[in-house]
Amino acid sequence: MNKVLLIDDEILSIEYLKSLDAWELFDCEITGYALTVSKAMELFKREKPEIVFVDIRMPRMDGLELSRKLLEICPDTNIVIMTAYQEFEYVKEAIQIGISYFLVKHEIDNDKLEEVLRKIEGKISSKAHYEKVMWNDWLRSVWEEAREGKKAEEGPAAKGWMNPSSDYFFVLMSLRSWSVFMGEEEVSYLKESDFCFDTLPDIKIKAFTRLEDYTYGIAAEYNRPSSWSMYHKDRMSFFGELEKRSRILAGKQAVCYFSSSLKNGSDLLEACGRLKKMPQSFLWKRKLCLEEEDYRRLEEIVPDCLLQKNYGYLERDKDIAEWLDMGKNANWYVREENVVFFRSIVEELKADRFLKRMDSEIPVVSAEQVLKGCRLFLEKGGGKNTADDKAEKAAQYIMSHYAEDLSSSVIAEKLNVSDGYLRYIFKQRYSCTVKEYIMYYRIEAAKKLLDEDRSKIYEVAEQCGFTSSQHFCRVFHQLTGISPGEYKSR
Repeated sequence: MNKVLLIDDEILSIEYLKSLDAWELFDCEITGYALTVSKAMELFKREKPEIVFVDIRMPRMDGLELSRKLLEICPDTNIVIMTAYQEFEYVKEAIQIGISYFLVKHEIDNDKLEEVLRKIEGKISSKAHYEKVMWNDWLRSVWEEAREGKKAEEGPAAKGWMNPSSDYFFVLMSLRSWSVFMGEEEVSYLKESDFCFDTLPDIKIKAFTRLEDYTYGIAAEYNRPSSWSMYHKDRMSFFGELEKRSRILAGKQAVCYFSSSLKNGSDLLEACGRLKKMPQSFLWKRKLCLEEEDYRRLEEIVPDCLLQKNYGYLERDKDIAEWLDMGKNANWYVREENVVFFRSIVEELKADRFLKRMDSEIPVVSAEQVLKGCRLFLEKGGGKNTADDKAEKAAQYIMSHYAEDLSSSVIAEKLNVSDGYLRYIFKQRYSCTVKEYIMYYRIEAAKKLLDEDRSKIYEVAEQCGFTSSQHFCRVFHQLTGISPGEYKSR
């Protein structure tokens, strides 16, 4: 929509222009009119119209002088001079100050208006496309420079594209879902044309470009209101549109990081620098819209911090409860390389299907959500009811505790099942007894120690859970056909 301002000291002329049909053909909206120069300046600064029709004869200041002042404020404005006189001096002076469109007032009709609006539309469309391409290229280059910690050129700012009377802001939009968290999804592509918001006339998207997988950068010009409440409302409305369209078009949840107000390219570079870690990271908590003061407080959390108290595989529900308690008041984020830890918990519990169903209702965007989903999965009995799962947990316990005094009764107690039941399901799953599995695993561990050629045989026996070196040698020979000494000297 192109905003139009009409300036003429005759109200009848204004009313006639408003009555013409050509405006709708070229997506023009008359957003105001002025009968005086002072009112014209007020409306121009407030509305920032793309097109202005100015009568050459105005009281106190002629239309050319007024046009000159308007172009000083916004050089890209398309001004149409209207005059009752066909005088070359007016045309010559108008051309000198950058005006290319003229109408003789008594000749104006739909055809004449269509002709001039068609010329202006062609100029606006060509310029808008060029600027959009340049803005997108520039934003990508600034992002790359920020990631590398270098200083970027102030592309549009240096070219004078940034309106000095406007505010700008940058939004980093990351698309999140369960499949993205698990690293399973192909890259999604969104089109800039799908993100044009007529409902937010004070916010104009200047750049919309893909920066990384699942991550887009948006630079917007903003006619910022003086009221803080209106400022906050506008930004939340903008986020709401981004979120809604991302869900519809990509099937994913948008997590948006808003910069504070920007005035030039240097400000944008700093904003990108503060956010360069976020595309490859996940938040700990499910926050969807973060202002600069929010993400400045974020701290990285690594698995080692969570594992200070680890109950282990068999009591993973206690681990998860402990981790959730540690993070209930935290402002954490998790880098991509550490997301693997949370994926491993899901795979260990076999909770993938459960969390995928949960994602279809409330998209998974945070590590805390994953852990809460795993806890809910366990509370509902997920993964605990099959014999195979019990047998696998028994085997896992053997692998973690083979150096201790182990027996099927000890493991059965840990799993809250009877000794006889455990021996039965274990034999069904692994085709050997619990005792045989323990001995087999201890001998495999012993082989690794013997390969290192640093430990004595009696030391290897102790480290692998055997009560004596004689017993160790006997079992070793039974399972391998040679003695530990022969194996070591090979």
